[in-house]
Amino acid sequence: MGAGEGLKFTFHRAIDACLKPFEAVEQLIELGFDKILTSGGKPTALEGVPMIAEMQLRYGDKIGIMPGGGINLGNVKEILDMTGAVHCHASLAHWVPRFNEKLYPKQKDNTGATMVWTESNKDLIYEMEKMLNPF
Repeated sequence: MGAGEGLKFTFHRAIDACLKPFEAVEQLIELGFDKILTSGGKPTALEGVPMIAEMQLRYGDKIGIMPGGGINLGNVKEILDMTGAVHCHASLAHWVPRFNEKLYPKQKDNTGATMVWTESNKDLIYEMEKMLNPF
């Protein structure tokens, strides 16, 4: 028995960097993955709708196609409707006004990148859940 046997596995957005994404999907199915998180090869799922819809059409009966990337309360229904997907990934987070002053006293790391914190927002999560599962 393998270490992960019996567990569920989602292949994250690395699929979006594949030169031959449909071949990659077929390999992931053969490897036993349960879901693929994808933005359809674009920066956001909304931009990648055509590819996500094609993945869903070709492979949705063999593996879960899960749009992700920029999904929020304002676009989740549209993305699911346009792709035919039944799964989605959304951070549903909000910016946290505090930051780690000890590590980043100027809110920047040693490369100059802005260091900000986000936390999952339970109100947004509940609202999306009600929106997608009204009963």
